[in-house]
Amino acid sequence: MATILAAGEDYSALAIAAATIEGEGHRVITADNGLDAYQMVLSEKPDLAILEVTMPIFNGFETCTMILDDPEVPKDFPVILLTVEPIDSRKMEQVGAADQLPKVHSSIELRDMLVRYLGDKAAV
Repeated sequence: MATILAAGEDYSALAIAAATIEGEGHRVITADNGLDAYQMVLSEKPDLAILEVTMPIFNGFETCTMILDDPEVPKDFPVILLTVEPIDSRKMEQVGAADQLPKVHSSIELRDMLVRYLGDKAAV
C-alpha cells in the first residue's frame, strides 16, 4: 500500500482520482493549496504526489519545484501534474515533474501511472 497526496482546488477531479487510487488499495491524503501540499509532503512523506496545476497560494509548478528542491525529499520523488491543457515537455523538465495527467482521464491511465511510478508499492 502506498500513500498518495492529491492536491488542488478542483474537488470533483480530485475525488475521481482519489476514488481510483483508493480502489487500488492505497491511502489518499489531500490538500487544497500549494503551501499545504508542500507541508504535507514533508510531514506525511507520501510515495507520490498529484498536483493540480491551478491551485491557490502556490500553483502546481511552483509546488513541484519547492518539493523537489527540498533536501528532505528524495530526488526521485514522483510528482504528477493534473491539468486541463497538455504541458510542454520543457516546462515539465524545468519543474522536475515525472508526468502529467489530464483532468479528464480514464481510471486505466491513472492505474498505469501508479504502477509506473510506485513500482512494487503499486501492488496491494
